[in-house]
Amino acid sequence: MDDGSEDARQSLVHRLTTRAWHDEVYRELLFNDAHAAILDELGEVPHELRNVRFRRRPVDRARVRPTPRGRRLVVRPKYGDVPLSVVKRQVFGVTELIVVFYTRRCRYQCTFCTLPSTSALSDVPLDDIDKQVDVALDRAGDLSGTRQVFLGNEGSILDARTFPREQLEHVLRRFGALPGVEEFVLETRAEFVTEELIDAILGWVLPARLSVKIGLESVDDHVRENVLRKRMDLDEFEAVVSLLGTRGVGLSSYVLVKADPHHSDEDGKRDALATCRYLTTLCRRTGTRLTLKVNSMYRAANSMWAGWAAASGWVPPSIFDLAEVLLGAAEEDVRVFAGLSEEGLATADGHYEVRSDFALWAQRALEEFNRTGDIALVRNVVARRPPP
Repeated sequence: MDDGSEDARQSLVHRLTTRAWHDEVYRELLFNDAHAAILDELGEVPHELRNVRFRRRPVDRARVRPTPRGRRLVVRPKYGDVPLSVVKRQVFGVTELIVVFYTRRCRYQCTFCTLPSTSALSDVPLDDIDKQVDVALDRAGDLSGTRQVFLGNEGSILDARTFPREQLEHVLRRFGALPGVEEFVLETRAEFVTEELIDAILGWVLPARLSVKIGLESVDDHVRENVLRKRMDLDEFEAVVSLLGTRGVGLSSYVLVKADPHHSDEDGKRDALATCRYLTTLCRRTGTRLTLKVNSMYRAANSMWAGWAAASGWVPPSIFDLAEVLLGAAEEDVRVFAGLSEEGLATADGHYEVRSDFALWAQRALEEFNRTGDIALVRNVVARRPPP
């Protein structure tokens, strides 16, 4: 369908749904017999609406917006019974199931992140979250070889405001019943990690191990607080990592390459390596298992950070810079993972693929490294870096 036909279809759908919003009888007709409802409102069935169906969805938010012709009712549906994503992949030689739940969105407004825009503005009922588990298990298919389960919600799954405690227990026990699961990874902000909660979760997931994934992003206070606006105090973060160490819980932490819109390529590598060294030293001191997910920064469309990056002339980091940081951070007791995806959120010129030095073979090598953990693949990418 071309843009003109799509615009016409959307205009017709808006007319029908606006009437349905105000007229309960017509609403029922639209859901039960769309053909009859279209005839009743339009007198005919336009080709743009042939075979169309309308489904009931709870409302997340309804707003009235002014338009040149008057006002327009904009309704945001709620998709509470379907998770945002379900992925099964190989990581470091083991099968991992990733489930990202659709819940109330993250309350924080980090300048570089637009992931919360996919989540709800209002609470998602507990029954719907339980249905999301059913959908996830159905979509994932055969899980007999799954060894690791990652659970998140594009925010903090340990935030009771977005994921109530009783629901968290129920979900963990359901996934824990899968045969062969050896480790859970839960994504959260540091402030939601408490001694009481960690002890409870350990009881729910036993005999599996537990890791917590926290996005530190940068050890540099200016970058982390003034640029990214993470609102993450290092003293509090270190206290949480220390707690994890005492409980045998691992830390998985995001590190950004070229996180400041004013970073040069060298600045970006230097900051990322400093952050990796900080995390390595901290985890050795506290006896905490560490996995570093080193992410190539991208310019997320419509983010505040993207505007700053455009104004400063920032260009994405090279995939070879990412490989150099990975190689510099890898240690015998530290696993590293290449964050390659822009998650479908980057601007057209906001990801490493637009650079003149981008090489598809290098990306595929790092993807294979993520699957196998074979550091020789990263060494080869670094060694074959083209000259400037």
